Amino acid sequence: MKRFLIGICLGFGIWSLGFAPSAEAVEHKWEVGQGTGLTTTEFVVKDARVGINAIRLAVDAGGNVGIGTTEPSAKLQIGSGSTGITINNSSYNIIGLNTANGADNSRLFITGGHNESWANGAVVELRGNEYASGTPDIEIRGGSNGGNVILQTNGTKILLVDSNIGIGTTNPTGKLQVTTLEGAAPSIFVKSDGNVGIGTTGPTATLQVNGRIKDKTGFVLPAGTIVAFGGATTPEGWLMCDGTSYLQSTYPDLYLAIGKAFGGDGSNFNVPDFRGRFLRGVDFPATGRDPESGSRTFEASGGNTGNNVGSVQLDDFKSHVHTTTPTNFFNTAYAQIPGAYGAGSSGTQPTSATGGIETRPVNAYVNYIIKY
Repeated sequence: MKRFLIGICLGFGIWSLGFAPSAEAVEHKWEVGQGTGLTTTEFVVKDARVGINAIRLAVDAGGNVGIGTTEPSAKLQIGSGSTGITINNSSYNIIGLNTANGADNSRLFITGGHNESWANGAVVELRGNEYASGTPDIEIRGGSNGGNVILQTNGTKILLVDSNIGIGTTNPTGKLQVTTLEGAAPSIFVKSDGNVGIGTTGPTATLQVNGRIKDKTGFVLPAGTIVAFGGATTPEGWLMCDGTSYLQSTYPDLYLAIGKAFGGDGSNFNVPDFRGRFLRGVDFPATGRDPESGSRTFEASGGNTGNNVGSVQLDDFKSHVHTTTPTNFFNTAYAQIPGAYGAGSSGTQPTSATGGIETRPVNAYVNYIIKY
């Protein structure tokens, strides 16, 4: 049978309550009373079992409550030293969760105010094992200067969120800025107008890339691409195919693609001159579709000749004849013309000239432009 025991020890200020179980059960014994012999504790709950004899809960004169500690330093402190949970109703309104010994080593830290420029703003900090000098791994702040979220490792900030979001930078100037190295040009930049820049902080279009774009098969519109363009003004990123000479250093990617195929000298190269010309595919490997490919000439001095990109041909008309066969002339006057056929003779004569000044199919004008 269980026995209920109550002991009153007035001289020591301790009230002892316990349950004395049967022999087969473990005895439990608690003592509740004043913290006699403790410097600050006014009220304690003590586990008085044999071999334990430990205070489990203490309340000091200031109203601080400690669980697992006899000297709580906050309104509620669970655990002793820097291990456990601390709730403090001071001017900072602090909640701390500690998991290791050591000064200033809180792992979770929540406060309603601070003594820096963002005073009176809420702060949440999550710190790792190496916290030593005010550099939490995750930090959320509020206050008069605007709230922010900081994610950092080894004291180096890798994510900052305030009115702008910075990844790899602590000073984002766009709505989103991703930087691989602090101080380096951003890899991704989103302006307040929604324009996105890759490799640029000043995108003027919905998406602007400071570099070449690849899909899964290769470059999209590589330098040297030639297209028919319906506008009169060359668009950004393109040059008119008008034979102009440029410095190689001005358009290095274009020069790498076409070289001096269309002419050039020294450090200059020419873009194609397709004004008034039809384009024809290079007959390589040879198919015989251009039987005179070997006689093709350069478009401009220094350009390619023969069966190569950039060579040109002048207009031509495939060799042929037109004849007429007059017979039985009886015109006496015609017969008297020197060299003419006589009366009753027969033979061939050329036809009269006809046509325009060139041979051409039906056509429409466009501008040819080349990607640089």
